[in-house]
Amino acid sequence: MSNRISTSNLIKTLLLELNKAPGSIADLSKRSGINFNSVKTYLEMLSDSNVVAKEIANNKIIYILKNNCYNDKDTYFGLPIKQEIKEKVYSLYSYITKKWKETTTKPISKTQIQKILYKTNKNFNLNLPFGWFKYGQACAVPYSYNMNYDNFFKDLPDNITKDLDINITNCINENVTKTKEKHYIDENNPVYIAKEKIIKELNTELKSLDIKIILNLYNMILDNEAKKINKNTMRLLDDYSQLLKDLFKLNNIDDVANEVRESFNIIWDLISTFIYKEDMKKYITNPNIVENCFIPNIIETREKVIDVCINLKSYLPFKEIKKNDNYLKLKEIQEKMKQKLKNIS
Repeated sequence: MSNRISTSNLIKTLLLELNKAPGSIADLSKRSGINFNSVKTYLEMLSDSNVVAKEIANNKIIYILKNNCYNDKDTYFGLPIKQEIKEKVYSLYSYITKKWKETTTKPISKTQIQKILYKTNKNFNLNLPFGWFKYGQACAVPYSYNMNYDNFFKDLPDNITKDLDINITNCINENVTKTKEKHYIDENNPVYIAKEKIIKELNTELKSLDIKIILNLYNMILDNEAKKINKNTMRLLDDYSQLLKDLFKLNNIDDVANEVRESFNIIWDLISTFIYKEDMKKYITNPNIVENCFIPNIIETREKVIDVCINLKSYLPFKEIKKNDNYLKLKEIQEKMKQKLKNIS
């Protein structure tokens, strides 16, 4: 098993060092324990993303973090959520899980916990940090099966416990998939409804699918969320649309069905991360702090998208690759990324 540290964790380590003090590439490499070439690569990425600034001091280029970086291990993306808010969420988690166990022997999923909490949060305007993420509305203070929340439990008002009880009962009578789909419909979110339709379509025999249906749904998602996604990422996402179109011309498309399904999952990870990032700006007053928290994961997921697209492209006939500018652009991005990352440990 590989012990290679993920790109996002390496970038977080570098950001936390910059949070302590500015430094040159050599200085930051020594302080962080990350090799010189890797630090140089990551700083270029962070500079391109407007997260760090450069200054000249004593004939050296010094890198400075533009805004503070946070790494709260109890929140998604290390977001700086106040302790009192976290404890309120923990108390609610305690009640939900305890009541669930008293009511049924069925195990409760994290998705179900999030949907129960979200409904009560919305009904009583508790102002908990919720946003749209991979599977729907998710609290920035995630639920962990390994944590004992009973220590944080505080008595809740009767109206809130009654609401939770109703939401728990309703959730028990639905399976996880139905809870998720109902959530999208109840919240009238066309992007997440479209995402779910794409997944359903891709889980059937691909050869019999009308690719126009999938592309129309996919392009609708991009049109709705374009303002939340930066230009470089939109370029990748647009290229993926053309890639799917050409893949579905293959007579043996079902031979690569698993790769196609996995590719959309990774694409959705990237899109939903941008959506969640924008939603979190409602709760954290400085939007640049939010950007700093998300940038390591965005960079890492972008790498995965590039890799999966290049892999899918390899299944196409050479003439399809050669005639399409999108693939040349994608290959150019991939080659630049490989060059940057070739010395990363």
